[in-house]
Amino acid sequence: MLPGLLVIGVGMGCIFAPTFSAATLGVAPNEAGIASAMVNTSQQVGGSIGTSLLSTIYASAVVKYLTSHPRVPGLAVAAQAHGDTTAFWWAAGIFGLGFLLTLLIMPSQSEGRSATTVAALARYAIGACNHEDTVDGAAVANGAGSRQEVFGAVGNRRAIECVIL
Repeated sequence: MLPGLLVIGVGMGCIFAPTFSAATLGVAPNEAGIASAMVNTSQQVGGSIGTSLLSTIYASAVVKYLTSHPRVPGLAVAAQAHGDTTAFWWAAGIFGLGFLLTLLIMPSQSEGRSATTVAALARYAIGACNHEDTVDGAAVANGAGSRQEVFGAVGNRRAIECVIL
């Protein structure tokens, strides 16, 4: 039982992070929290609906198998195997449909995200930045060649200009 749990744990860890990353790909930085919440909610609701759907398919297959076969020893085990197999194939079909929809819906290429002020500060701290960003991720055009704080023209938008000296 432990090897199966380990495989499931590693598999889920390898699936959920890229899934959330792909689902929020191309979202504006100021809307990333909302997008992440929608993905999380959709995942929870989808998991609940999927579980109930596959449980219903399983139960229906077991009942149909039990009513259509004569009562002999081992009938319950055979009905359970039939229900498991039926639910598995339905799950595989739903997965395949989801995969095809993903291929059709996901963009083949997306725009790169511009960094936020926090990312610009991190690059500044390690000395690896050569451009500036505002809080909402838009680039600021200002003279290069110095390390200084630059204040945007709108409200209190703050930008950090950092250039490798």
